Amino acid sequence: MKILITGGTGYIGTTLVPYLLERGFRDICLLVRDKAKAQGIYADNVQYISTEDTEWRRKLAEYNPEVVLHLAGLLNSKHILIVYNLQHFLLHLLLVLSFCVEPQNVPLY
Repeated sequence: MKILITGGTGYIGTTLVPYLLERGFRDICLLVRDKAKAQGIYADNVQYISTEDTEWRRKLAEYNPEVVLHLAGLLNSKHILIVYNLQHFLLHLLLVLSFCVEPQNVPLY
């Protein structure tokens, strides 16, 4: 099962990700702001997509998760645009997945 987690380095995420790994879930991808921080916590046990990467939307669509756990929170006004874009992108992705439409045939923002 392909699991995408936002907020994987936060309070809930740092408990949830090890819990999932201990139970055999191996295809976990974290959408993160700070890839180095995430790698410091999880090393190579999960995949990472950084919102600092200009191609993060494309990479997220290519990952094509079966489950999305949205745990990310807003830290300050600097992150408003990232969280706003992420909310809309995840909603779009969930709609695409729920209607079984091929993502490459649906325009992404």
